[in-house]
Amino acid sequence: MSRDSKTPVYMIGVAAELCGLHPQTLRQYERQGLVEPSRVGAKNRLYSEEDIH
Repeated sequence: MSRDSKTPVYMIGVAAELCGLHPQTLRQYERQGLVEPSRVGAKNRLYSEEDIH
């Protein structure tokens, strides 16, 4: 999913902290199809405000 370059995005650790969740919980939500973070490279997930609220 492409994101507007002005939209703030967060690495998984920051996104998890903002949500009050463990990063592994966000990974599980992704596997279940509940969130679709964008990717930078093969490993780095970027979560938008829309993803975490």
